[in-house]
Amino acid sequence: VIAACSADDVVAISGFGIFLGITFNSDAPILNLIFHGPIEVLIGLSFGIFWGVLAQWIPNRNHKNMVFFRFLILFSGGLIALFGAHLIHYDGAGGLATIIMAFVAGMRWRKEGWGDHNPVSKTFRKMW
Repeated sequence: VIAACSADDVVAISGFGIFLGITFNSDAPILNLIFHGPIEVLIGLSFGIFWGVLAQWIPNRNHKNMVFFRFLILFSGGLIALFGAHLIHYDGAGGLATIIMAFVAGMRWRKEGWGDHNPVSKTFRKMW
C-alpha cells in the first residue's frame, strides 16, 4: 500500500508542479517549466532516502531513549523537508521527501521487529 501511495504521490506532485508553474509563471521559459516537476521529484527522492537512512541508524537501537530520538529525527526531517522545499521554491519536493523518509526508515525498523503499530507511530498519533 505504501509503495502504491508513493507512486501515486510522485505522479500527482510532478503534475501539480508542472501545471502550477505554467499557470503562475507565464514569463518563465518553457524549458524551466517542463523540468520543474521532475526536479521536484529528484530532490524529494534524494532527501527522503538520505534522511530515511539517517533515521534508520541514529540512534542505536540499544539507546535508552531510542523511541524519542527516532520520533524527533523523523519529525524534524519532515519539517526541514517541507519548509526547505518551500524556501527553494520546489514545494512538491517536501511532501514527497516526507513520505519517502518515513517509508525508508520503516523498512529498517520492521526488520528490527517493529510492525505498523510501533512506538514512533503511537507518538505521532498522540501528537496528531
